[in-house]
Amino acid sequence: MSIFTKNVRETKKTKDVSASVTKELKKSAENACIKTKENFIKEHGTAQEAMEPRFRKEIHFKNLEVLDYDAYKARFPGHPMAVIGNHSVEDGKSYLREVESDKVRQAAVHETIHDLSYGEIRKNNDITAVNTGLREYKYQILPDGRKKILEDRARAFNEGYTQLLTGRELKRQGDSEAFTSFRPYSETKRQAAQLESIVGKEKMERAYYLGEKKELVHEFNRLNKSECAWDNFCDDTEIYANNPPSSFRAAAGTRINETFARMQEAKTQETR
Repeated sequence: MSIFTKNVRETKKTKDVSASVTKELKKSAENACIKTKENFIKEHGTAQEAMEPRFRKEIHFKNLEVLDYDAYKARFPGHPMAVIGNHSVEDGKSYLREVESDKVRQAAVHETIHDLSYGEIRKNNDITAVNTGLREYKYQILPDGRKKILEDRARAFNEGYTQLLTGRELKRQGDSEAFTSFRPYSETKRQAAQLESIVGKEKMERAYYLGEKKELVHEFNRLNKSECAWDNFCDDTEIYANNPPSSFRAAAGTRINETFARMQEAKTQETR
């Protein structure tokens, strides 16, 4: 047997093993997806399943892909490889990177919850505006095909709230391995939990799942006695999530804590 032939056979064997691993990971991800959507229907009622395609669990499988490292990197050039899942509102697809099974299951639940969240796309000439969960952003496609983000509001906070919901869902599923496999968005998850404790779970969920964000923003601004409070808060959560330790980041953290303290005090005064 020539070295060349041996290498060809070994390459084929490696590809076969890789394909088998990917298939098993996708099956694991699909099972997590099924459980997530079934639990959502149980908690929030069955009406949504008939009204909204995004609540039908079988739809997601056609739009769920598990990619190896190279394919994921090629699909999302410039995307941080530490982020192992990505959901696209524009095409309705979720992509997971091939990693350990417990991490894939957590990412599958996270991206499924993104898939369940409210999504709206509006186009005005060459500008596209997207609402997804609590996040709003606008972008433009450049002549070379690259996407240029023009505005982006509540991206980090939306990820934190999604991860808060992901943790709760993994606990429902009894999947402690996936729950503890890694802990992304820990700071914005904590901030989301703090905001939920002040304004209430229902208001947060209705904003995230049904698009009733105006009510959440109104309550946030009212308790802060400022029409700019929500926008400023979103800016600070982005700074805190996306910058290394520094005085700049610390100042954003201080403003976030002061915002929550002001809101909590206002709620306390109202209940007296």
